[in-house]
Formats: sequence, structure tokens, C-alpha cells
Amino acid sequence: MNITQTFYDNMATQYDKLFLDWHAAVREQASILHSIFSDSGFDKTARILDCACGIGTQTIGLAELGYSVTVSDISEGELAEAAVRTGKYG
Repeated sequence: MNITQTFYDNMATQYDKLFLDWHAAVREQASILHSIFSDSGFDKTARILDCACGIGTQTIGLAELGYSVTVSDISEGELAEAAVRTGKYG
């Protein structure tokens, strides 16, 4: 494991504290991305790849809107936290 992975693994459970209201950020960012996708000719049948999903800030909101989202991240800790949050949020 490298220093970057370790940093994000250690930060995973605290990452949401970077937002005033993480749940609101999830909804707002999904809405913005949905508008961008729609304006670009994509609909909810588009498959989304979130290559640096972190704790799922964009992923969770897009999934809630009906998009199929595949995730990856350098940090196993961030992926684990995203999975926990997906269960709590959905």
C-alpha cells in the first residue's frame, strides 16, 4: 500500500465532514450531473463509471436517480465506506 492509499483509507470515515451537509451534496451533485448528461444526449439507460468514487458522493445520488453506476477507487477504505453509505442512504 502506498502513502496515498493509506491517507484515503484513514480519511474514509471522516470524508463527509468536508461538506456542510453531505446528504444535500449527494442530491445536488446528482442533479447537476443528470442535467449535464441530459444536455449531452444521455438518458438514465447510460452506464456510468465513477473512477474515483471515494465515499460515493456522486455515485449514490446518480444511483438514486436510476443510473447504473460502476465504481472504483484507489482506497479500499473509501470503497468500504461507500458501500456502507449506499446501504444507509438507499
